[in-house]
Amino acid sequence: MKKTTLLPIITAIGIITTALPVMAEVEVNYADLNPYMSYGSHINACPIAEVVNNGDKPVFVMNTSFDVEDADNRLMKTIDQAYCVPVVLSPGEKGYLYHAFTSVDDISDPFNCHITPHFEEKEMEDESYRYELSDVALNILNGENYEVVGRATNTNDAVSENGRVCVAWFDTNKKCIGVSQERPLNGLQPGSQQSFTVEARSSSMEDQTKIATYKVIIEEIPNPYKNNVSVVHIPYSEMENAQ
Repeated sequence: MKKTTLLPIITAIGIITTALPVMAEVEVNYADLNPYMSYGSHINACPIAEVVNNGDKPVFVMNTSFDVEDADNRLMKTIDQAYCVPVVLSPGEKGYLYHAFTSVDDISDPFNCHITPHFEEKEMEDESYRYELSDVALNILNGENYEVVGRATNTNDAVSENGRVCVAWFDTNKKCIGVSQERPLNGLQPGSQQSFTVEARSSSMEDQTKIATYKVIIEEIPNPYKNNVSVVHIPYSEMENAQ
């Protein structure tokens, strides 16, 4: 097992947010279906879109889906239950809409299709909040399986209720090619620390050897349907793959 330790350790600084009814300006930078041949003659896909918050307020991105369209923009399939990481975007911050795995065997020519992402957004008000990342390292198992390990410390004075750790994986062009998610950080007491392991293969990307950089994302997922309730978002700390 090859282990790469990434320095310096970066503190993740986030925001506490309260939902407002005003719409923000989230734009799509790119969207890819990413189809590939799987076992036998099956064809799978790992749809991903990069978005950016061009507004001046944090925004909650929710109810995400993808339309799969052919070269003539005819609808071939709708992919529901997609997600955004981070789910709350600070002004100027990029996020990644993704669906970890979907079969496109029911599409006649998926390699010539494209996707159109759909989502709803809700503006938020922000205050300070803080998690801390430490001991973050990249492991390469058997020369082909990538994983990120580390520890998350709750430096706030409130218990974590709906936290999660995610890793967005990028190629040499810094284009997102997969997103992986770890178990929740639920019940993490103030000052307490929890270790995590996030594996690249859980993202169902086609080829892990294309990974060049990645971002560790820790966030407390808010409930967008509750008004005047404080929620927490921890934006990513970018760490270079120093192989």
